[in-house]
Amino acid sequence: MKYYKVNMIGDGSEGNEFRPDIPEGAPFVWSDNRCPTCGTYIMASSDIVEGLEHITDLYQACESRGLDVDDVTKWFVGE
Repeated sequence: MKYYKVNMIGDGSEGNEFRPDIPEGAPFVWSDNRCPTCGTYIMASSDIVEGLEHITDLYQACESRGLDVDDVTKWFVGE
């Protein structure tokens, strides 16, 4: 899995739900725990997703969002 920092788009209304701002068609799983400092979320993908900021320190990224790194490393995208 590859882990990225992403922003959120959508206003939460019906038909415009909150969702990660990622290229259409990219397989992903994500958490809606936002970093209080930079406002980004963690997204994981089984593919390399161009144009997103790759997370180099997953432990720190999880800690700042209140996520357990062991749980995040169990995320799975696929069939």
